Amino acid sequence: MQEELARIDVAPADALKALKDEQDVLEGRIKTMEEKKADFAEAVYTRVKGDYSARLDALRAQARPLKEQARGQYAQLKSILTTLEAAHE
Repeated sequence: MQEELARIDVAPADALKALKDEQDVLEGRIKTMEEKKADFAEAVYTRVKGDYSARLDALRAQARPLKEQARGQYAQLKSILTTLEAAHE
């Protein structure tokens, strides 16, 4: 059982966490920009918001394959947990 647990790859989950942190920062910046929209020239606001939105889209695209990998690892972990619970009973 230890060997099976050792084979669970947590790297996708770690990478997703880092991407989520980046996403949260960008979403916070966009929210702040929305609140202070009047302080910016329209062209600057549009360009910066577009840049942030493009970066968010890129982060989401990066996350898609990692989510699939994490789901696969979770399925393996869930199977191990089910086996352990059955053995415990």
